[in-house]
Order: sequence, then C-alpha cells, then structure tokens
Amino acid sequence: MEGERKNNTALLTVIAIATLLVAVVGATFAYFSASETNTADVTVTAETKAADTFNASSTGSIDLEVLASAMQEANGKNDYTVVAATDTATVTVVLTAGSGTATCTYDLVYTPSTADGKIVYNATQNDYNEFAISGDSSINTNDFTDVNITGSSAITLKNATITATSGTPVTESWTLTGNYYNLAVDQSDAAGHTYGGNITVENVSCTNSAS
Repeated sequence: MEGERKNNTALLTVIAIATLLVAVVGATFAYFSASETNTADVTVTAETKAADTFNASSTGSIDLEVLASAMQEANGKNDYTVVAATDTATVTVVLTAGSGTATCTYDLVYTPSTADGKIVYNATQNDYNEFAISGDSSINTNDFTDVNITGSSAITLKNATITATSGTPVTESWTLTGNYYNLAVDQSDAAGHTYGGNITVENVSCTNSAS
C-alpha cells in the first residue's frame, strides 16, 4: 500500500511539472505574439514582446480616363496646373500597442493595372511628370508630393512610419490623389487611354520598446 502511495505521489509530481512547463511555454509564446489584419496585401515582420496589432485597409485603385478633349495642346502648361484627369483612393492604417510604444514602418505601393494595357511614358524631353500620385496623411510627417508614375512595374510611393503607445490605438487616414497633366509637350500618344492601378500596403516591420 505504501509503495502504491509513493507511485501515485511520483505520478502527480510529474503531471504537475508537465503542466507547469506547458503553462510557461504557452505564456512565452503569447508574450512574443503580434498580429495583423488587412485587406491590402500586407506583409508583416513583427519584432515585439507585446500583442501589437497592425491593421490596413484600402479602397484599392486609382483610375484615370484621359479624354482627347481634355488634352488640347493649346491648353497645356508645364506648371502642373492643367489636370486632364484625376482620381483618388483611400488607405486606413490602425496600430495598437499591447504595451510600451510600438513603431511600424510600411510601404505604400502602386502597381499598374490598366484596362487597355497602356503603359505611361514620361515626358523626359522636358523633365515633367505626366502622371503623378501624391499622398495626404492624417500624420503630417508622412505626406508626400507628386511621385512620377511611368512604365509597368510597381512603384513605392512612400515608406511611412506610425507609432502608438499602449492603450491608445492610432489611426492614420490616407487620401492618395492621381493626376494626369496636360503639359506643353507632345502628348498625342496619351489621349483616349485609361491609366490606373492598385495601391497596397506592403513590407510592414514593427518594433516595440518593451522588446
């Protein structure tokens, strides 16, 4: 009987130790957790010791129909005041710090996706942008002026930074404006085409002061 009690005691001790180890391991993984939710193709690299959350959403695209009637040569000016076509898209980013201070950097990326396959060319003979995108952020330090859009490859519009302190989510609201300009140069190849593409949030990298 005494031997049986010793076996039971040993078994209970083993179970208790195993349970404790599971709890410790579980707590460790939770302590280093970070999560993200997005609808704008976010790639996340999180290096935090807190349950930080980075969320991004986007209306998705800018589409510009360049009508021949809006591209009259007589109206063209090389001062970006004559806009032949314009469109906007919005992006919203929300960062919540689980503890400490969380800082995330991310890229706003424009990827051409035109309906008629037209590739934008730059009026390089006078160093003027035909199609450019600017960004107005609720975090003023992230604002950017016209970024030239040319060719068919993805273009990083802005590498932005957002910071949040524990308990206070920070929301950043973006308005991205695409303008096609009527310049005082030969743009006959542009008229009658549609230009546009998708704006996504990519390459997210986060750190936390608690790390």
